[in-house]
Amino acid sequence: MKDYSHDPAAEMKMKWLSVSMPRSSDDVEAEINSLNPRRYRRKIFEVPAPQLGDLEEDLSREADEKIRTLAFWRSYRLKNAYVKEHIGDRYRTCYEDWDKQRREFNANEDECERAKNAKYDNEYAEQVAKLRSCLAGEDDCVQECIDRVVAGLDVPFSSDLTLDVHRDSAELIIFKAHLPSIESFPKDGPVALKSGAIKIKPKTQKRLREEYATYLFSLVSYVSARLMDASPMVSGIIGSAYAKRMNKESSLVDECLFSGIFEREAVCTALSDGTDAEEFCLSSTHRCNMTKTKIFKAVKPLQ
Repeated sequence: MKDYSHDPAAEMKMKWLSVSMPRSSDDVEAEINSLNPRRYRRKIFEVPAPQLGDLEEDLSREADEKIRTLAFWRSYRLKNAYVKEHIGDRYRTCYEDWDKQRREFNANEDECERAKNAKYDNEYAEQVAKLRSCLAGEDDCVQECIDRVVAGLDVPFSSDLTLDVHRDSAELIIFKAHLPSIESFPKDGPVALKSGAIKIKPKTQKRLREEYATYLFSLVSYVSARLMDASPMVSGIIGSAYAKRMNKESSLVDECLFSGIFEREAVCTALSDGTDAEEFCLSSTHRCNMTKTKIFKAVKPLQ
């Protein structure tokens, strides 16, 4: 696995390029049609029924213990008579015990099968209802996806990142990403020497600005794709990136560095084509005042 400890921007870029395609209505319908309720697999009663041959051997051993005589011809006759006298009752008793055990086992399996299948039917119904809710773009379903994205945002600097998301309408989700400052980025990084060796050296300001821009655009693109998957009803995302920066009065202010509108078709096309996040963001309707050297100036966010 590649080490991204010196280059969180590259890690964020890979997350954007590998994020799942937002599901379409056809995708959700196909997922619904592919579902089937699980069925309980009954256990098999494996205790064999009593066999006459086995019982005869048992009775023969009993006869050996109970019948003692020196006359072997008389002993054989008495033992044989003992087995014949008791075999019927012994078989009947053993069979009744076995049959009772079998019926109790099957009755228990019947109950277990009913309970398990009822549980599986409920689970299936819940899965279908959840997907139908996603398909219809119901508020609870969309909010659940939003909460999941916000709570499980597994990206570089996630602990220093704040995501504010709300559903503006049935088709539109708006988010604001409050990014860590550029000062949070690693100041050192690997550099390939002429000898082919890799050495960790301080990054230039130019490289730091480039990495910060890559992180910003990749994060905005990634979050947009994740939120777009909340429901096929969501056709647009407005995403803005903010950062706290020092103003002329040496005070920290929260400034908007980028704001863009992303349509579903554009997001899906960009993911399908593996479009670079910066190219994707700047090809959408957006506000961004970035110089060629990747210096961001504050802009007014889109509403």
